[in-house]
Amino acid sequence: MDGTPPACVYRCHPSGWMQSEIFTEWIEQSVTSSSSSVSNPSLLILDGHATHTKNLAVIDLVRQNGVTLLVLPSHCSHRLQPLDVSFMTPLSTYFNPNPGRVITMFQIGAVFGSAYITAATPEVAISGFRATGIYPVNRNIFSDSDFAPSDVTDQPLEQVDANRECKFINFSYLLTRWRWCNRCSAHGASSFRSKQKKCKQTEN
Repeated sequence: MDGTPPACVYRCHPSGWMQSEIFTEWIEQSVTSSSSSVSNPSLLILDGHATHTKNLAVIDLVRQNGVTLLVLPSHCSHRLQPLDVSFMTPLSTYFNPNPGRVITMFQIGAVFGSAYITAATPEVAISGFRATGIYPVNRNIFSDSDFAPSDVTDQPLEQVDANRECKFINFSYLLTRWRWCNRCSAHGASSFRSKQKKCKQTEN
């Protein structure tokens, strides 16, 4: 691909999604470029995607090269991952694929490369680690309001009472009723009771 950043390595997959094999190649490139080793260890912070956490080839590779994998909790990358916090916004700002013009795989390298070189500055990287409290370490980087959305589901399991169990039963009943209605729609019944009756007659 023309116009990509220097020493850039690219891979693609027909699905458009990251694959374990491709991520393993990325790890190999990262280990080589970082000169990480058992005597010169490094830390790699990742989200919990399956290609990261359920990839034995990657786990073996990082162990052999002194890389510690730190996996972020689910649904937290928007606040804890420096890439999401500081880098993606300027990258999307500078990424201009010429609206209205068809861009093929041969042009995307140059379009992305220009945006990447402009956005990937030391200042952006430093601000990302600072804003997430990773470095310098800041255990108080988040306020109580940042955790407020989780209060709705932050309830001990022992508080589940009979009323809540009944709600689950009612939901199950509604789901059953919905299934009845869908099964009966071809039988010409005009109401749930008549649909249920016709379906039972059909089954008999």
